[in-house]
Amino acid sequence: AFATGVAAKGLNGVLPGRREERLNEIADELKASYAIQTRVVTTNLAGDAFLADIRQTTDALDVGLIVSNAGAGSLGAMLKVDVEELADRLALNTTAHLRLAHHFGERPVAKGKGGILLVGSMAGMQGTPLAGNYAGAKAYIHNLGQALNYELNGTGVHVSVTVPGPTNTPGLTERTDIDLAQLPGPVMSADKLVAIGLDGLAKNRPLVVAGRSNRLMDFMFRRVMPRQTGRNMMGMMAAKHAPAELRM
Repeated sequence: AFATGVAAKGLNGVLPGRREERLNEIADELKASYAIQTRVVTTNLAGDAFLADIRQTTDALDVGLIVSNAGAGSLGAMLKVDVEELADRLALNTTAHLRLAHHFGERPVAKGKGGILLVGSMAGMQGTPLAGNYAGAKAYIHNLGQALNYELNGTGVHVSVTVPGPTNTPGLTERTDIDLAQLPGPVMSADKLVAIGLDGLAKNRPLVVAGRSNRLMDFMFRRVMPRQTGRNMMGMMAAKHAPAELRM
């Protein structure tokens, strides 16, 4: 969805990821709909070599905007999930964003214009039991982006973190461990999330919680309730969806 939002502004795009066939379909749709140029890079963003793969395609390009929204999560108590799976998810949810922001941040700063948009999650606004690895990773993204926004102030490069709640994307709708009917708030459309995220980047807002219900929840958890109460509520919600064999 972010690729479509960026393409609608007339910007060419590079699409990295593992699902080559699907990425090529998206690239073709964007070229046909918006008359832009696109390139696909097949790579594993959780792997050690992903940046080298991307650089083979992008080193000769003028990349001024990076949208880093890679991420994956699942529900389960930490000690019930294989540690290598947790480590792979941690690399995808943190290190990939760090390396992309660091590498692609240099040229926009040198030019005096550009943008870095990172995508976090409401799960990262507090400790989320049964999703602790994911929540901790997203909290890293929130803090990294806000700090980078300050560091690059005055350079002409905008940095913003978009914080979505449940969003109508395959990452949510195709999951078998979550009953969408039991989610605590409405599911936002991907197009609306993209519009909110790109608007926040244009305004150079350090962090944007997307949607009224998510902002209300964030306010209640951070300003009204004790942190332990917010954590317990998230744990109770997660427990409704986590497979029984992955609970303590």
